[in-house]
Amino acid sequence: MSKFYQFLGETIKYPEEAKKEEIQGVVFVSFTVEKDGSLMDIKIDRKLGYGADEEAVRVLKLSRKWNPGLMDGKPVRVKYNLPIRFNLNNKGTATKSKILGERVDTNSFLKGSTFLTDKTPLYILDGKPYEKDIKELDPKEIESITVLKDASTLALYGEKAVHGVIIIVTKKAPKAITISPAKN
Repeated sequence: MSKFYQFLGETIKYPEEAKKEEIQGVVFVSFTVEKDGSLMDIKIDRKLGYGADEEAVRVLKLSRKWNPGLMDGKPVRVKYNLPIRFNLNNKGTATKSKILGERVDTNSFLKGSTFLTDKTPLYILDGKPYEKDIKELDPKEIESITVLKDASTLALYGEKAVHGVIIIVTKKAPKAITISPAKN
């Protein structure tokens, strides 16, 4: 994934119209990785406008084939959601576009957290709701953390997701579906 993020950061060009109007923000795109690894059904789920949406689609269409998702060792189609942030520096010139969801330092993420508030997100641990104190998890056992905060989380998880969803995958979790960009 890091090579894919690098590809996006190097390939995306800040749209002139967005630069002129000093537009910054996030474009949410979705696409399907087909069984052959090609990207299909590239769609904008949340628009930013001013040419940013078109630029996000243009760059995804340039992407090399991905390794397809696997289920029981067989290729499967997988839908993927990707937020792409467009930023300007304080002088109004474009900085490299960034991908949201950069790697989280799980040690500091868990140690510095007090999660039991009225705005607690829904935690999903290895595919199942997790209702214990998050501090009970050993950061060394965590493989990945994904944060979902858009409107689609309510459709997927219901009212429990009103304050977002944090999906935690441990190193012990079964590897049912794997998706990654193809290697050079």
